[in-house]
Amino acid sequence: MSVRSGPGNSAVARGAFAGAVAYLLGLGVIAAAEFTGLHPSGGVWARTSGGVGHLFVHMVAHLPVWEFTVQWTMLPYTGLFAVFLLAAGFAVGTASDTDADAFRVGRAVVVGYAPLTLAASIALVLSGGAITAVRMVAPTVLVGVFVPALFGGLGAVAAARVAPTAAGEP
Repeated sequence: MSVRSGPGNSAVARGAFAGAVAYLLGLGVIAAAEFTGLHPSGGVWARTSGGVGHLFVHMVAHLPVWEFTVQWTMLPYTGLFAVFLLAAGFAVGTASDTDADAFRVGRAVVVGYAPLTLAASIALVLSGGAITAVRMVAPTVLVGVFVPALFGGLGAVAAARVAPTAAGEP
């Protein structure tokens, strides 16, 4: 394993920070879209009313197929959240020398993303709506663990491939 380390350079700590930032940026985009009125008027957006509504839309935006229905209006947000996660992985990926190490290090964004996703899922279940804990298990695992691990890892691999070139190394 050839992960660069040093004081204040923990891949897990950097991943946690980058993952939390990516999550909060996505949530901010959802809130800003509703606040400015720059969102579709139907579909899943009909459920937004601030707070918990934003959490629901944020969750759906990661998985644009919800309850066997494709949420076409969410696809641009799905792509944007993927970019946020790629950027988070890229930010932590410079701590690696090889693609395998980079992918492993990039998955550390889950450390920051998963707890916020879990907290959002709990808030959705406790909000008194029709969403039950059982219905939130799979989306929480997919959105909180699988999606950030995949895109964080890919972003870190990109960083590992760019970093040596940027430093003038072959």
